[in-house]
Amino acid sequence: METRLEFRDLTLDVEFDYQPEEKDVSYLSNGDPGSPGCAESFEVTKITCGKIDMTEFFMEYDDASQIFIALEKAFIEKFREDCNERADY
Repeated sequence: METRLEFRDLTLDVEFDYQPEEKDVSYLSNGDPGSPGCAESFEVTKITCGKIDMTEFFMEYDDASQIFIALEKAFIEKFREDCNERADY
């Protein structure tokens, strides 16, 4: 998946993998066994600014974990907004 995000004074194009939460299902309506759920997960795979690949810069930055936490929150919010907008059509 891809999204564009404003981060400080930069416009970043970010590629990421997102898996929404799936609830446990004990049994299907026909009585068959269900499936275990999974937690929501998010992983940034690439960050570019224009044609410049900034992925390594963010990975090596001293506060990388804080940056990725902030980016993760922003992406998940934007992704949920995008999904809700699509559902309104």
